[in-house]
Amino acid sequence: MKRKLILGLALMIFLGGCMNQAVKDVFVTPVHPDINTTSYLYTPGSYTGTGQGYNGPITVKITVNEANIIAIDILESAEANYTKEIEVLVPVEEGETPEQPVTGEEGPAEEGGPKMRTEIQYEDVEVIGKMDTVINEILANQSTSMDADLYTGATVTVQGLLEAITNAATEASLR
Repeated sequence: MKRKLILGLALMIFLGGCMNQAVKDVFVTPVHPDINTTSYLYTPGSYTGTGQGYNGPITVKITVNEANIIAIDILESAEANYTKEIEVLVPVEEGETPEQPVTGEEGPAEEGGPKMRTEIQYEDVEVIGKMDTVINEILANQSTSMDADLYTGATVTVQGLLEAITNAATEASLR
């Protein structure tokens, strides 16, 4: 009787150890063998997020696998390219009488120095192209940590895009 009890106990311990290993294998074996299981970040699928752009909400859809954002699509955006006025200094040509006061390059006109005047010029700002650049950078680096101020002329738009992508990634995150 004592022998059967010891044998039964040994068998339960052995089977329990095997069962734990089998359960472990089920949960540790990655869906994609080339992905490291310790870096699972997301529940695979598509998720949407919204952020506030310059002209209104920006809504994106991100597609993720276990470890990476694999696609970002803009679903809704009122952002658009625009033209802005900028003041530039241009040289005064001989015989020209400008409407604005004549200055030097760094202040009032000096004797014999180049005479400059201010002029309004127009510069096209590529907001849509900057949004595409941000998306490509996020996909390449797998991070939304970037400085929106680097995107001159589209800072608020880029902040809204980053907010939308971050919100979608938060939804996709493992909890």
